[in-house]
Amino acid sequence: MKKYMTVIPMQNPNNLKKAVYDSDNELLHTDLETRFPVLVPMYNDTAAGETVTVVKVIIDGHDFVRKNKAAFEEELSELKTKKNIDVIEKEIHIKFSEDIDNQLDLLMGLVDSVDENDLITADITYGSKAMPIIIRSALAYISGNVHGANIDKIVYGSLNFTNGKMFIYDVSALFYLDKAVESMSRAKVKEPKTVLKSIIDMGR
Repeated sequence: MKKYMTVIPMQNPNNLKKAVYDSDNELLHTDLETRFPVLVPMYNDTAAGETVTVVKVIIDGHDFVRKNKAAFEEELSELKTKKNIDVIEKEIHIKFSEDIDNQLDLLMGLVDSVDENDLITADITYGSKAMPIIIRSALAYISGNVHGANIDKIVYGSLNFTNGKMFIYDVSALFYLDKAVESMSRAKVKEPKTVLKSIIDMGR
């Protein structure tokens, strides 16, 4: 099943701009106006009659999160109607805290949300600075240990504060590059910098 992971934002809802995200990636071109980048690949990648899952990370006790969760669910409902899809919704609740136990709870919550043969898109736009690292660690575990599970996209949205334009990027290539670097280290590859440059050149 296609599975979409996202963090409900902690920003002031008044600062979240609803607009069409631009992209250099053809797979992320869309006419969808949204405040939540995860909805872009969901909109593009799904077909009528399909059932997918969205995994929402929710920071409890945060007023902005409560309001943004309502806005997200409103946009998700509109997308479901427009695309004629069914969406299973899962929630991971964590505290508004940066302590290690809370971060490990998030890691395990993400791992537990995945099933065999899932095709995963993760949105790392929102949340604390530590959350993209935690999400990356969860994805690394999942890709290596959950049978048939694959990482399709890792997306994030950005706002250019100078001209107001919004962009969405897929950085999953960096995730796989990281895995390649880990493999080179374990294999004790000779001249690893040369191999790394070759991988990067192929990626370009």
